[in-house]
Amino acid sequence: MLEEARTVVAQTNANGIIDDPVVLAVYKEIIDTLKWEKEENRVMTPIQIAKDPVSRKRLLIGMSAGPFSCVAGNIIASYYLGAELSTAGITSTNAQLEANVVLNVWCLFCSLVGTHLISSWGRKPTAILTQVLLTICLFIIGGLSKVYADQGDSTSSSVVYGNVATIFLFQGFYSIAWTPLLYLYPPEVMNYSIRANGVAFSQLMLNSLALVLVFVMPIGIANIGWKMYMINASWDIPIIGLIYYYWVETRGKTLEEIDAIFEGHKHSDVPDVELIRTGKEKLDVPMVEHEIEREVVGMKSE
Repeated sequence: MLEEARTVVAQTNANGIIDDPVVLAVYKEIIDTLKWEKEENRVMTPIQIAKDPVSRKRLLIGMSAGPFSCVAGNIIASYYLGAELSTAGITSTNAQLEANVVLNVWCLFCSLVGTHLISSWGRKPTAILTQVLLTICLFIIGGLSKVYADQGDSTSSSVVYGNVATIFLFQGFYSIAWTPLLYLYPPEVMNYSIRANGVAFSQLMLNSLALVLVFVMPIGIANIGWKMYMINASWDIPIIGLIYYYWVETRGKTLEEIDAIFEGHKHSDVPDVELIRTGKEKLDVPMVEHEIEREVVGMKSE
């Protein structure tokens, strides 16, 4: 199993070259961390997670991705697009169907762009910028919807088309950040000992909140119309601050290096992988190979 793990690390980091310094560094971090977790008996129950400050912080940060994405406004656009388009002035069934089809293709494209963006630019900056843009879009949608509500059928076509365009931008921004982050970020910030419980809690929070909003949002749109967008945009603003102050950037770091951010130290003595990858640090390949061989033999004999 350990040999297969090294092969996978080589395939994902160095085109299958198993003695590449980056591969050795990643593999050594994995071996060292597994050895430490086994010695510390680090498989934690939900009660143990709640009592441990570091694990509790990791759990809360990881769990936040689901609720943050849920309250961003996507519930309106995804589940009640017809009502949203009607509020914007698009009342024809055929026109709404066409908009729905094009919107799904647009979201697929944006999510692919987002997958590349969060890897090159970073999880935290992408989430912050996108949340700002989503908030602005909701205020614009609310304002244009108010114009349509006040003027009715006499509303200028430019207002209607502008509102629909903003809806498309909103869904595009959401797909760029939250579509990939929902499934990438929680497992990254949760280490092995809490990952199973943590990801389960994250999905529970996401789906529980979505269940509530699915019933609440249509009532709000039906009764207060454009004001619902303004309310949604308003509660998005503090989320920007929460992401800025509490989220941890994980771009370019291995899971073991993310451990060091939370715990203050890494459970391996090899340099950070990104420093080796960029040539800022050198790895003593023969020595690391010898240490890996010794540790693997020891783990197999236990």
